[in-house]
Amino acid sequence: MKKIMGGGIVSLFSFLMVPLIFIMMISSSLSQTTSGIMENSDGEKQSFFNLYYREPILNVQNETNVLVPFGWLYGAMWYNDPDNISQDKVTDMIQYAYTCSDGCKLVTLDEYIANIKPHLFRQDVTTEELKRNIQLFDDAGKVYFGDLPKKISDYKGLEMSLPLPKEAFYIHSRYGLYDPFNTGKWEMHRGTDLTPHDGLEGHVLYSMIDGIVSSKGSNDNTGWGNWIVVQSSVHPEFSIRFAHMQAPTTLTIGQEVKMSQAIGILGNTGKSSGAHVHVEFMENGERFNAELVYRFE
Repeated sequence: MKKIMGGGIVSLFSFLMVPLIFIMMISSSLSQTTSGIMENSDGEKQSFFNLYYREPILNVQNETNVLVPFGWLYGAMWYNDPDNISQDKVTDMIQYAYTCSDGCKLVTLDEYIANIKPHLFRQDVTTEELKRNIQLFDDAGKVYFGDLPKKISDYKGLEMSLPLPKEAFYIHSRYGLYDPFNTGKWEMHRGTDLTPHDGLEGHVLYSMIDGIVSSKGSNDNTGWGNWIVVQSSVHPEFSIRFAHMQAPTTLTIGQEVKMSQAIGILGNTGKSSGAHVHVEFMENGERFNAELVYRFE
């Protein structure tokens, strides 16, 4: 499978370095399960987050509007037989992190620890040790979700459509850590890469929302190649970038666009090694994981 480098790759922020280095470097003394990178059934290396944690966390978030901190689950899993991890096991751990008795909400960390401790595989772990281990990964969730949008529920309720026909693409790379060229060098990816099944450029791209063209660029120093940003007409602080288009868009800044209106052609410009569109969801310019509010699949 070809490897694609989406736009928006940046160095990890310093406040993330301690937990990330810890995650990525412990493979010499622990199993693949806790090293951060694993192989899927096809032998491809993937982030452990995408293999086991992403789907259960996002399922709960979509159903209840409660985003369970990844660090809570990962920190506790170290004492819950991590070599036998599964999505079902992660789902079981998530149930102790929130309550829906009076509207769904996250419990406190202390409550979560008290809830989950009796169910851990390792019963010899102390409450203090468990809490310290979880706190090691306090910032790790930012790698996979970015800065959480303040109006996450509003964006979930916003009418949106796909930028490509559903049958025409697959998700190649998600928000978070990825290895764009399969070199073993994992980097941050702050968008969602959609790749056509036929691997070809030339597919028409469509706006996902009603809005206006707020900015655009053409093979500048951003790495996005030819790109365009559509700002929502309903929530002006919300916008979507589409990058790596085949040619500069013919739309002008300030021009109104409607959902499902053509905005450009899928291409391979900028820092890219294959035909795809890199989609970024932003709130006031701060990128966040699009799958918090929209499911492309």
